[in-house]
Amino acid sequence: MVVMAQPSYAPVFVPVSVIGPQFILPYQLEIIVDTYSSGNLVITDTNHKIMLKVKPYSTSFHRQLLLLDAVDRPIVMLREKNMSGHDGWNVFRGDSKADSDMIFSTKTPHMIQFKTKMHEMQPMDNVKFSEDKFMVTIYPNVDYAFVVTLIAIVYAMKSSDTKDVVAGQVVGGVAQDVVSAVIS
Repeated sequence: MVVMAQPSYAPVFVPVSVIGPQFILPYQLEIIVDTYSSGNLVITDTNHKIMLKVKPYSTSFHRQLLLLDAVDRPIVMLREKNMSGHDGWNVFRGDSKADSDMIFSTKTPHMIQFKTKMHEMQPMDNVKFSEDKFMVTIYPNVDYAFVVTLIAIVYAMKSSDTKDVVAGQVVGGVAQDVVSAVIS
C-alpha cells in the first residue's frame, strides 16, 4: 500500500478592503501606535517609519478626526455623531462629510446606556502595550487603514470627557468579521 502525503496549505485570507485596496498587504503587518495627550496618533512600522497619522479636527459642533497618510493627505474623516439616539462615529472618504462619501459608521449597542462600571481593554496576544504606545499585529490581506480607523475611534471614546469606554458595534457585517480576525 502506497500512502501519499497530503499537501498542507497555509490558511488563505480573502482580501477585505473597507478604506481602500492600497492598504492591503499580502503579509502579516506589525504596527506601532504612539498616542499623544493632544489626541494625535502616529502609526509606524517596526522600523519606525511613519505610515499613518490621526489628528483631531474639531469644530464647535462636532468632534472630528482625520486619518492622514505619511505626507498628511487625508484618507478618511471620522466624525462623532451628535444629537442622535446612539453614540458613535461616521467615517467618510477623504476629508468629506457628505452622506454619499460615508464608508461606515459605529454605534453603541443600546439607545439608553447605564454607566455603572469602567471597562478597560485587556492585553491580547497580538497587542502589546506600554503607557503611551502599543503594537498591533494585522493579519495578511486585511485593510490596515480600517484597523487604524477603529483604533482611533476606540482611543477617542476612551479619552472623551466621560471616560466611558464602549465596545462600539460596527454597522455592517464585513467590519465585524475583520475586527474579529484582527483581534483574535
